[in-house]
Amino acid sequence: MPVRRTHRIAALGLSASLLLAGCGGSDEEAVIEDAAAEIDEQLDESAEESSADVEPEAEAASDDTEDSAGHTEEADEIQQLPSGAASKVGSVPDVPWTEIEESPETVLEAPGVRLRVTQTAQVDELSAEIAAEVAMAYGQRPARPADGETFLIATLTIEDAGWAHAEAESEGEFRVAGNPVPNTVLRGGSGERQQTTYVVSVPEGASPEDAVAELVTDDVVQQISLIDGTRVNSDVEHIYQAGTEVTVDGEGYSQVFDSWASGTHEINGQVTGAVISPYVEGWARPGQVFLGVDIDARDDTGVDDDITTIQLELADGSTLTPENDFSSLINRFDETAWFQVPADSEQITLHLNPMGKAGTKEIDFESPIEVTLTIEGGPTDGADSGDQVTATEGPGTTDETTATQEPGSTD
Repeated sequence: MPVRRTHRIAALGLSASLLLAGCGGSDEEAVIEDAAAEIDEQLDESAEESSADVEPEAEAASDDTEDSAGHTEEADEIQQLPSGAASKVGSVPDVPWTEIEESPETVLEAPGVRLRVTQTAQVDELSAEIAAEVAMAYGQRPARPADGETFLIATLTIEDAGWAHAEAESEGEFRVAGNPVPNTVLRGGSGERQQTTYVVSVPEGASPEDAVAELVTDDVVQQISLIDGTRVNSDVEHIYQAGTEVTVDGEGYSQVFDSWASGTHEINGQVTGAVISPYVEGWARPGQVFLGVDIDARDDTGVDDDITTIQLELADGSTLTPENDFSSLINRFDETAWFQVPADSEQITLHLNPMGKAGTKEIDFESPIEVTLTIEGGPTDGADSGDQVTATEGPGTTDETTATQEPGSTD
């Protein structure tokens, strides 16, 4: 019951008691009414004072509730992800990207793989949509990194390196401060183009070597930075100094000789192309790459053979012989002849020494042929590493025309 009503009832009760006691004259009644009026006035003043005292306290309480509610709401909206959080994301976030310019230093290559970091960004908060992909268990709310860390966002592309005769599987992952990062498995070697964006928590102030994508191919380890896109480590660094295009300049051979029985036979051939590849059934030796030479050879000797020999002469005068058996029972140069040459080679001379065989008799025609192989280009000059030169003329001439057919094929 309100205080004022209680006091009013008490005053009226007092008046009634006086009347019942025989003090009910007109003067007495006036006194009683005056007393009641005075009590009402006092009650009004008391109510105003009480209201004045309560309102500031109520406002303060309301303000406290609002501050507390606001703080709680903010705490609920921004979550903190655990240290080392990482994942690929299905969309490219809208963040201030830094584009990585393509150069010989910003590419990592292996059989069937050409890996680049095309753009990077570092942010202190993830949107709710991106955070939900990185840490689904935390719900769809904006997120900040663990204390002392920042979010590194990087877009990677993987495509075919274009190396001829190079087939191998590569596997990798991200590493931060040398430790593997979960949910960042990389696979390459299929030749298919892939583009993926990743979010990784890294220490604040991390250097390019501290956050890397690592690729392993036949125990060869290579790393490219997720921070600035540069290649920071490679067990085969020399391959990035090697040329990628080979120009062929020289003549073919054609020789006629007497058969062991009767009549004559002819052998002929010419260099149709050459190719550079760092990997052919395995990596080339340290500091070297494979040089493959294709020769289109024909003979109508039947039981008589073309036994022409080939040899490379390097710039320093040293010579090399093929590392594989390129012949067959019916064709002297049935497969690509492979050599291992210094990765920085620019010009090499191929010596052809035409020889025939009639029965058991070997015939040296003593007419050696020299073909100049000029190696040019680089890993980012716009040409595939498997490009080669093909001649379209008959025996006796070799023109400098460019094609992309595989070694061992002929026109």
